[in-house]
Amino acid sequence: MHEQMVNVEDTPHRCAYEDYFKIILVIHNWSADPIRIKNIAKVSENLTYTSDNNAECMSIGELQKPIEA
Repeated sequence: MHEQMVNVEDTPHRCAYEDYFKIILVIHNWSADPIRIKNIAKVSENLTYTSDNNAECMSIGELQKPIEA
């Protein structure tokens, strides 16, 4: 089993930052508004973000740290 965090349908409304993605609201065409998206790069059209294709998986120890704190 895996989780799909970002799907292809969100692509036109998604921007890529250094460490995360941002999905801009579709309402009032905000995802095309240069004031809202500024100079942020749009992602490729076929990008999905799922747990089964993520190259940056956390180790068991990394997952346990926040729980133990």
